[in-house]
Amino acid sequence: MADIPEFSIQPANTTLEEYTAVNLSCSANVGKPGGMVTIWKRSKMSDERIKLGSSSSSVTDNGNCSVYANLLITHNLSRSDHGYIFGCTSKNNHTNDPAPSKEVGPRTILYGPSKISFEIWPNQTNYYIKDAIQLTCTSDGNPRPTFRWKFNFTDIMQNRKYSFLNGNATVRFHFQNLNESGNYQCYVEHHVNGKYMIKNDSVTLTVKELNIIPKPIATESCFRDTCSFIERCYKTDDTAVCSKDIWKIILLFFITFSLILGMATVSLCFLLKIHKRRKGYIKDDFYIGDGEGRNYETLGSRETHTYPSVTQAVTIGLEERNYESRGNGMTDTYSSIDERALRDGERAHYESLGRGETHTYSSIQPTVSI
Repeated sequence: MADIPEFSIQPANTTLEEYTAVNLSCSANVGKPGGMVTIWKRSKMSDERIKLGSSSSSVTDNGNCSVYANLLITHNLSRSDHGYIFGCTSKNNHTNDPAPSKEVGPRTILYGPSKISFEIWPNQTNYYIKDAIQLTCTSDGNPRPTFRWKFNFTDIMQNRKYSFLNGNATVRFHFQNLNESGNYQCYVEHHVNGKYMIKNDSVTLTVKELNIIPKPIATESCFRDTCSFIERCYKTDDTAVCSKDIWKIILLFFITFSLILGMATVSLCFLLKIHKRRKGYIKDDFYIGDGEGRNYETLGSRETHTYPSVTQAVTIGLEERNYESRGNGMTDTYSSIDERALRDGERAHYESLGRGETHTYSSIQPTVSI
């Protein structure tokens, strides 16, 4: 049966710099047959052991039949060893798991900034005024390095325009003018045991004027179907879609608006014409408003006389006037309109215009218009 091994690491410091060479030594009575020792490392978060080396020879003590195995290896520390535990296990062919082991650690590895990488959000070829952007600079180090930003080699400071996150590893801002095109540099600085280390890298951004172009609203594919009147078929290498054509929609709107405006104008003119007719402007008819004086022409003599209104139904000063019947061209004499009927033989009977009453007649005899 194998014994618990003796294991050591030199230098024994728990905190070491990257690339430091350490000696790992292990020895144990491993018994026989097939006794051996193995040196390994593992993470604090896992039981998985990564093998670093195994013994290939043993020394036999004939006095008590003990078999000893010894192993010494040199290991160059890297940043991947940060937080790892180192150990040794002894066993032979008859040893059951878990085999006797001894371990030391974990070890803290100090290392400077690694290669810088950029994360840009949103990541696009060109940016436009008022676009928001976020730049994140990534670089590993222990202890954590410090970050600084520059634009075209001028320091970027925290203010109303620029805001910093994650210990200055991220800078966030909006583009305000075209002069903000250029190089944005990230500087990573680190101090390890009095040693100063710095790395930097940059990214170039381009700012342009924004040209607003109406974007098509994609609907169905137009490979097989024809697009509607207000759509256009947009084709690329392997797709074709019917999309709303903004200019056709605008044209249709103006045509509709013009038709509505035209109909409204025609309707308004028609209503104005009716209104005028109601005011007394009826073509080919005589209409006399109440209480208004009108000039009337005697049919017999073509003379013009003024009467205060038809409603009074008397001639001025009881004067007699000649009126010609348009039906037969004859002239009859009346002293007033309300006293006589025209030519009885023609069956032209009319109501007299009573004083103070108003009646409207279309002609002096039924079948003849004035």
